[in-house]
Amino acid sequence: MIVLPSDCKQEGEAMSEDLIKRSDAINVLCDITNKSDMPEDWHRGVSVSISALHRVPSADRPQGEWIRTFDGNEWYWYCSNCKEQWYEEDLWMGGNEFPHFCPNCGAKMKGADDEP
Repeated sequence: MIVLPSDCKQEGEAMSEDLIKRSDAINVLCDITNKSDMPEDWHRGVSVSISALHRVPSADRPQGEWIRTFDGNEWYWYCSNCKEQWYEEDLWMGGNEFPHFCPNCGAKMKGADDEP
């Protein structure tokens, strides 16, 4: 994939706040530099990009908790951060374990090791 100017943030334009691991982004760039058919100036560009990624401040992960509520017919859970609703069978991971993060917004759930 070639990065076009339209893929880059333009001045004054908002970008989505995806939470990705810095190490994963750096590993992708390292994989690119390991391609033997890549021109030398591309290697320098990727190297500069890796250095820049090391300086990007980490994102603050939102915090939330699973809140159980009844809709008149069925019980469901919702994320206190994004308010996305989930039925128990969609969240339950076995035993008393529910996801440690909201599948919708990525919020880390308070008491994630316990049943919500």
